[in-house]
Amino acid sequence: MNNFAVAIPIALTAVYIGISFRAVGHILERGQDWRSRLRSIVALGPGALIKHGWRAFLLLVVGLVVLLLSISSYSWHLAYQAAPACEVAGTVDCRELRQLQVSGVHIQHAKSGDETVVDFAGGYGSATFYASDLPPSSLEVGGPVAAEVWRGDVTALVIDGKKHESFASQAGAWIGIVAGAAMLVLGLSWLLIDLTVASMDPDIDQSHDKFAAPTKRRLTLYVLLPVFGALLGALALGYVALVIGSVATANMLAAVYFIGGILTVPVLILFFVAWFVRAYVNVGAVGLRIRHSAWFVAAALLVPPLNLYMPYRLIQEVVSKTGAPVTPALLKNWWAFSLAWLALTILGMVTSTPETTTPQALLQEAALGLSIAAGLAAIVFTIRLIHAIDAAELALYHRHGHGMR
Repeated sequence: MNNFAVAIPIALTAVYIGISFRAVGHILERGQDWRSRLRSIVALGPGALIKHGWRAFLLLVVGLVVLLLSISSYSWHLAYQAAPACEVAGTVDCRELRQLQVSGVHIQHAKSGDETVVDFAGGYGSATFYASDLPPSSLEVGGPVAAEVWRGDVTALVIDGKKHESFASQAGAWIGIVAGAAMLVLGLSWLLIDLTVASMDPDIDQSHDKFAAPTKRRLTLYVLLPVFGALLGALALGYVALVIGSVATANMLAAVYFIGGILTVPVLILFFVAWFVRAYVNVGAVGLRIRHSAWFVAAALLVPPLNLYMPYRLIQEVVSKTGAPVTPALLKNWWAFSLAWLALTILGMVTSTPETTTPQALLQEAALGLSIAAGLAAIVFTIRLIHAIDAAELALYHRHGHGMR
């Protein structure tokens, strides 16, 4: 199971690296070798480097801290595993089995489940165990217990011949190593793309594509977006049902939203990316200058953390060059509400709990409730944006008479 859990983030990180460097490769192919590009990046100066790269630098720092702490914890775990029992090999770093007195036992609640915290007399501090592995009822306060002591810490208890390891073994620190390494890779590739894009010539010509009528993509989105809006409406009705005491109806409507969302959102994302890429490339197809290839635009929409800010920059470029009737306020509202829906939905799912009155439950309900409003607003702004940009591009096509496919 652990091998499978490790393979997933490694595979996703490898895909991310491939997409990121392929996107940068498309930029570097535009008449400059890597030395020239490096000189262009250096020429930006310290201020511009900080301005364009501060998010990536922050991610690099956090990733480095997480990685170093996790490596330290896991090396502690490996040393613990390698240390022999003192009765087998009486080395300085052996694990000794001692009789200690239990001075206290209590339950501690955590997101991962209940934990049993055992306090010991004689200056041995305390040790924490999973309550499912070591229930508090198995220990008697004031009574003796066989404890494994290593480097001054209690690392395990032996009860009725069964060994219960405490959290001090740090066996799960590999997760932090994977997370820290992933953040470093994300930060490096993010920094590379940000600085490469910032150092580009703003007047690079990328008009090598034919104009494609956006009608089919637009009409499909005009169906999918209202369908998703209806799902958000079902979730809102679920909240109303919950307020009036109809729990069964509320649960049914919530299930409609989540199941319908699982089926609808991936298709919606696919068609929106297809529309977005074509809308961007169409700008170049009518003879205007654009800065990026279709491949880079698709990567910018799908690859985190680029997709948290690059779509806004790209759509700004489309609006500016096509003269689409989109105000700065509409553009900002579209992106702000889209990100708000995403963040609130994730928060609501992360804080999910079967309880109904705890602070965590209230946070979950508030997050999902606000996500409904944000999602409905994002849908309205998205439809307006699609209509304005498609109309402007079609007008440019008819004005310039370029070939359409």
